[in-house]
Amino acid sequence: MPNKLSAAAVVVWFVLSAFLGFAIGQFIDPPALMVSAYGWVGPYISSFPKFCWSMLIFILSLPMVFGFIVKIGVPSICLPRVAVVAFIAIAISSFIGLLGLVEATGSNAYSRLVRLLMMKLDWYGALLFFYAQGYLIVISLVVLMNIDKRGKENV
Repeated sequence: MPNKLSAAAVVVWFVLSAFLGFAIGQFIDPPALMVSAYGWVGPYISSFPKFCWSMLIFILSLPMVFGFIVKIGVPSICLPRVAVVAFIAIAISSFIGLLGLVEATGSNAYSRLVRLLMMKLDWYGALLFFYAQGYLIVISLVVLMNIDKRGKENV
């Protein structure tokens, strides 16, 4: 993040989507698309409608936050080719995770950590997990867009 304004935008993005999801989830059932995409989260949290609405607002506002951070400007970055491949892999895997296609089932450390986060912090823990996925997408794409083309071959 190049400055405090973009960091503030990310914090507002997180807080606003959680607050709006909390408010809307009190009264309205979530859309069927969100229920089917994040249905595996339901058994681990008690406020599934709040979570679904927060995720819907978060995902719909993701392009606006991305555009805002790009508009603010990020300095050119000189990365080796291996790092470029790593940022592409991070962006793709985070996108798949954000869509709810990666379930936290199994006995590996990653799955246990995600389930523990959801069980201890309820829907806030689930939001933190998916917010991290969205943040990784935004940052990876911003870095990939601002790679210095001249310096890449010389690294």
